Amino acid sequence: MKVGEAMAETGAQETASTDVTPRCDEGAALGPNVVETPPEVTAAVPEIAARSDSRIRYDLLRELEWDTRLLNAPVRVDVAGGVVTLTGAVTSYDKALAAVRAAGRVPGVRDVVNRIWVDPPAFSPHTDRQVAGVVGRALAREMGPLPDCLRCSVADGWVTVEGRVATPADQARVEHVVQYVVGVRGLTNRVAIQAPDGAPPRRSVSVSEGYQ
Repeated sequence: MKVGEAMAETGAQETASTDVTPRCDEGAALGPNVVETPPEVTAAVPEIAARSDSRIRYDLLRELEWDTRLLNAPVRVDVAGGVVTLTGAVTSYDKALAAVRAAGRVPGVRDVVNRIWVDPPAFSPHTDRQVAGVVGRALAREMGPLPDCLRCSVADGWVTVEGRVATPADQARVEHVVQYVVGVRGLTNRVAIQAPDGAPPRRSVSVSEGYQ
């Protein structure tokens, strides 16, 4: 072998021996100083999954436990597809309304079916005429003498209030007063807000009617 050829072969061997570029077989573990390039993401990022019915039911039961108005109240909770069904019996309308509103605070609830029966205590007014009288006096104490345009009727303990008031605050006060009257089983608030001349009145239906 000629001297030049031998030197060229030796240089090639030295060059090959100094090649320290790390090589990793496919699927082999990477060293601590080697960062693997993540594969290209082709799938869309999924949206946050809807809350399960069992989780909704658990959260609602916790809400009911924290409400002192519902202590020892046998309210049953069933959830299917995010729709909550409330059943049971309570002694006053405000307790039934508290359960409905508690369900509305739980994330994931799509709708509420209120089947809670209000069974007033024995000392409460028994006839619809007696309940109407108590409701009328309670509204008068809170709002002053009732105007002629505000009417109250009672059928089997279910109170319906109709008419017009001047402000949204007065409209809300009607429902607030009636819900605490002993003997009331439910409320439909059809009181509208008095609109300017020429404009139709703004009507609002209470949450109790929406969950019948």
